[in-house]
Amino acid sequence: MGDVEELPPGYVKPTRAGRVGYAVATLGFVCGTVFLLWQGGSATWDALMLAVRGEVVSARVVDVDLHTRMGMADELSVVPAGASEPVEISTRREDIPVGAVVDVVVDPSDPTRAALASDGWPWMATTMPFFLAPFAALLALLMLGFACGQPVYHRELDPGADDPDEPTDATPDESAGGTADAAPDEPAAGRPAGRPAGRPATGPLPRAGTADPERT
Repeated sequence: MGDVEELPPGYVKPTRAGRVGYAVATLGFVCGTVFLLWQGGSATWDALMLAVRGEVVSARVVDVDLHTRMGMADELSVVPAGASEPVEISTRREDIPVGAVVDVVVDPSDPTRAALASDGWPWMATTMPFFLAPFAALLALLMLGFACGQPVYHRELDPGADDPDEPTDATPDESAGGTADAAPDEPAAGRPAGRPAGRPATGPLPRAGTADPERT
């Protein structure tokens, strides 16, 4: 019988059901990475083809789909001059009504590839997918490690971990060597508070060799 592997405090091996869940998550992140790369590559290829061989023509807007106002692109259906079928283009402008005439860049070899001429190079569509793809790939590798049995850390299983929700017992005064609720010094009997012991209440100190004037 082999020796049982000892894990550091707080680390446990995932169960069979947990490993299946991590495998599903791995597949999802892999698909997300492939989709992001395809999205960025397709947008870059379309923008490059329009920049190389695109032609600027007038087009009439026949439909506007403002399906989002959270920074994503809106869809416009336009009919370029000399064409009979509408073409879908994406833009961030929301001030183009139906029936407006706009300038669009159309690929003569592929009329379905078009873009609004005033938008210029689509930086968001060509850079954001490539920026997010590495993070999705790293998460896929992390989930793959857990699916293969990599130990998972749980704070509640680590006896030496500090609980951020639990207040500390020591106060600043106690950590400095004192107590927070220390009472002020009580004055001695017959002496006003705040006066040092052994000093007369009034009058100068008696000289050496003379009798105390208060004594008889």
